[in-house]
Amino acid sequence: MRSNTHLKPRIDFAPRTQFMSNTSPRTLSLRDIAAWQFPLLCNPPIVVGLPSLQRGAVWNAGQIELLWDSIMRGFPIGALVVCPKLSDQGTRSGRHGGGWNEKDITHHLLDGQQRSNAIALAYVDALNAEDPSATLWIDLAPSLTQGSTRQFLLRVLTRAHPWGYRSSDDAAYLSVPAKRAALAKYSQTKRPAVTAAWPHEACTPIPFAWLIEASAEKFWPDVLAKCATANAHPWAAAAADMISDHLAQSKPHLQRIEDGLSLARGLRLVALEVPTEALQGRSAQEESDGSADSEQRIYNVEHLFQRLNSAGTELRGEELMFSMIKAYWPDIEKSFDAIHDKHGKSFLPMPGSRLATLGARAALMQSNVVPPALSIARIRSLAQNRNEERARIENYLGIDLAREGHAHESDLHQNLRLIDEWLLYDCSDGIGLPAALRATIAIRAPIVFLLLLHLAQRVRAECDSQRAAFRRPILGLATTLQWFGTDTDSVVEKIITALPNAMSPTVFTGILKPFFPTQMKIMSPDTLAAVIPVASADEGELNDWHHWSRISQGMNEQQQREFGESERAAWWKVLQSRELLLYAQRAYIAERFADYDPSCVDLREGQNRPWDFDHLLPNDVLSNNQGFRKACRAWGNTIANFRVAPLEDNRSRKDDQLNKSLITEVDLAHSFVRDQSACDAFSMTWHDLNDEGKVARFMNTARQRLIDIYNEWYVTLDIGSLL
Repeated sequence: MRSNTHLKPRIDFAPRTQFMSNTSPRTLSLRDIAAWQFPLLCNPPIVVGLPSLQRGAVWNAGQIELLWDSIMRGFPIGALVVCPKLSDQGTRSGRHGGGWNEKDITHHLLDGQQRSNAIALAYVDALNAEDPSATLWIDLAPSLTQGSTRQFLLRVLTRAHPWGYRSSDDAAYLSVPAKRAALAKYSQTKRPAVTAAWPHEACTPIPFAWLIEASAEKFWPDVLAKCATANAHPWAAAAADMISDHLAQSKPHLQRIEDGLSLARGLRLVALEVPTEALQGRSAQEESDGSADSEQRIYNVEHLFQRLNSAGTELRGEELMFSMIKAYWPDIEKSFDAIHDKHGKSFLPMPGSRLATLGARAALMQSNVVPPALSIARIRSLAQNRNEERARIENYLGIDLAREGHAHESDLHQNLRLIDEWLLYDCSDGIGLPAALRATIAIRAPIVFLLLLHLAQRVRAECDSQRAAFRRPILGLATTLQWFGTDTDSVVEKIITALPNAMSPTVFTGILKPFFPTQMKIMSPDTLAAVIPVASADEGELNDWHHWSRISQGMNEQQQREFGESERAAWWKVLQSRELLLYAQRAYIAERFADYDPSCVDLREGQNRPWDFDHLLPNDVLSNNQGFRKACRAWGNTIANFRVAPLEDNRSRKDDQLNKSLITEVDLAHSFVRDQSACDAFSMTWHDLNDEGKVARFMNTARQRLIDIYNEWYVTLDIGSLL
């Protein structure tokens, strides 16, 4: 294993024999820039890669589309900033292509990554690329939205949104009906691969790569030939007809596109090179006598990188720290690339920036003491001092092993695999979480995930043969902390501190008792059932019905004080906890949406889940202002009246009754509805809101379904044993 003796950030430069240093500005074509990711395009004047300290791709679809609109209109899009290759920085390609061999890289890109990615995307074949993360299209006959500043309607498709985005300048997400219409257009019932889709909000879309690769001399004939190869697609036939008409009699909008592509071919971007001397020397702060605040001791490469990024999408918080971690430990990228799930699919349970900082804290945890969150100064100190703490971080995160090609053997990798064994749904025992809930814990409750990393480390070291026995208590503990904790950071730190020296599944018995009820608000199913009154159809009983007024009815002042604000908050969490509903429908989600895992980086963007939360009693019914609507609405927007349903099905029935949608026992089971009688209770119409008997039946059925949902979690994970 190679030792790391560097005492400062890795800003050493490649030998000068590798390339001739030239700090004069260079001009590059768009093809030259795209070739940094796709070497077969051409041999560019300089070969540029991304240094490890660079952040990932952050531009959204709207920014990419507007950049290409600017390019085709001849607008300047700014200069790029490069530096001679930093030899001790890791190098990676951009977002869309594999890039060049390491030995061929001459420069590193310090500013312009997002523009370079957007330029390279134009050369991705929308039909034939191998599993692309995104594709780029253009509408030959756009119908621009009112207020749009665009002249050309470029269209980005992504894995998360293969149907594309709105045609407005902000490229907002499509509505649910629009996504459903797109699926019907593709003859699909599930989210298609990005290569099998085309933009929904477009009149005559066509892959942009066909235009960018067409020759200037036979521009439209080349594109027309491409259309002939894709004649099975409906959009290709429409595009071919429009181009044929244009060749017979010129169409102004197509001539405008051809002129725009001519401007794009002629565009040259300036690449400014930072001189070696600007980065090699130590800064004035670092030459000080050490009396200055360590926060000010920032190397020149950090200064430059932060100032360049402050002009674009600024780096902040964890992202900034991640860039600094990568500056000192570039091999961390190789380690993270080696993280795979049990199916061999690459994933990260949370953004890399958070995993790096959380993993470093887990590595530094000793004697059950939780280390504080890392600051940039702390990261710099750890990297500069060759001591035990630095060695522990490098070993835990797989940085040392990544240099040898064995990152998957690190503690972090093995702990993540064990956490997945504990957390994810498995039909063999019927418990576990959908991948979406695993991602929720990782992203929304990082302190809980830190606890899981610590527990996995200890179980592997102390009682690995019993690892399966920890599954149920750890599932219960993690979900309780994330869903019902009121001071989760404090509780987790106290739990870690109080863990006994010897680990066993029994250590979780009563583990939350010290925090109940001050920091942990949990009701047993019996308590929950007792506090929710059964609705009565008696005259006047349903007027002005409200949860708390009904719960508190009959309580004396002392009982109301005992069932105070914190209990009300706990009650409200139960009503609104969609996590509980997802857990209740976990088997259906695993069956219907097996391929969906939001921990895959390309599926993290926005409203990307393939399901929606459908109202059992449609919201349209409750919008009618008559009868006992208020009493019904008390249940209408709670998990008692929601179900997970495929995105393409949700809202399609509008105000249709539920018993017309759920017609088999399997349908009922998938929706966590007890039986046909319960289905009928959720099937009221507008007129039924005037019927006290039907309203009371709906409310009591919703009440029972809420108790069933809560009970499903509480009993199957034995939550009572934790208390």
